[in-house]
Amino acid sequence: MPRSFFFFVLLFFAGAVSVLFLSHYFIYYSLVRFFGVAGSGRKAVLALVLFLLPASFIASSVMARRAESSISRVLYFSSGLWLGVGLTLVTAFALAWAAWGVTKLAAQRSSPAVFGVVAVTLACLYSGYGVWNAYRPRMEEVIVRIKNLPPDWRGKKVVQLSDVHLGRILGSAFLAGVVEKINAENPSIVFITGDLFDGIDGPLDKLVGPLNGIRAPSGIYYVTGNHETYLGVDRAYAALKKTKIRILSDEMVVINGLQIVGISYPER
Repeated sequence: MPRSFFFFVLLFFAGAVSVLFLSHYFIYYSLVRFFGVAGSGRKAVLALVLFLLPASFIASSVMARRAESSISRVLYFSSGLWLGVGLTLVTAFALAWAAWGVTKLAAQRSSPAVFGVVAVTLACLYSGYGVWNAYRPRMEEVIVRIKNLPPDWRGKKVVQLSDVHLGRILGSAFLAGVVEKINAENPSIVFITGDLFDGIDGPLDKLVGPLNGIRAPSGIYYVTGNHETYLGVDRAYAALKKTKIRILSDEMVVINGLQIVGISYPER
C-alpha cells in the first residue's frame, strides 16, 4: 500500500489516542475542581488512575485480538464499559461547567460540589440504563408502503437485523435470544444489514451458529458494515458461508418479482 495510506492510518491513530487521553484529563480537571481534591498525593493517584483507564482500553483491545481467554474477555468488557461511562461523564461534566458558569454570571452563590455530584450521578444512571438496554434488544414495527409492490409481497413481514456486534461481550447466547425474537415475528424474509461482528477476532463460526435457527421462507440476506472491515471481510464471509445466510456482495437477487439489492460497506 502507498505510504500516504500508512501515514493517514498513523495520523488517525494518533488523533484518536490524543482525544482519548485529553478527555480523561478533562475528567481529572473536573473532579479536582468540582470536589476540591487537594494534596499532591491524592491528585497523583487520581491522575494515575485516569491515565491507566484509557491505556487499559488500548491494551485490552490488542490482547483481545491476540488471545482468547477469560482474562482477556473480562479486561475487554471492563475497559469497554469504562470507555462508555467516561464518554458520558465527559458530556455530563461539560454540561455541569456550563450550568456553573450560568450561576456565576447570574451572581448566584452555589457549591461547585453540587454540580459535580449531579454530573456523576447522571452519568452513572445513564450508563446503567445503557448497559441494561444493550442486553434487551427490542423490535420496532414500521409499515412500509411501496408503489407497484408485487402481489406476493403485499402484507408480508420483513425483519431487519443490524449492529449486533458479536464478539468478546455479546456472544452466541445473546444471538440465540435475538433469533427467538425474530422467529416470534414469523417473517417472510430477514435482512442482516452490517456490523454483525464487533471487529474483534474470536470463534466466529460458533458466534454465528444460532443464525441457522432463523425461520424465514424467502431467505436470510446479509451485507457488511464498517466493523466487518475492521475484522476482515474475508473472515466474516468465511464464517457466514458455513451457515444458511445468503451474502449479497454488491449484487441483486429477484424473489417473487421483488428486487433485493445488497450493497457492501466500502472497505476504504
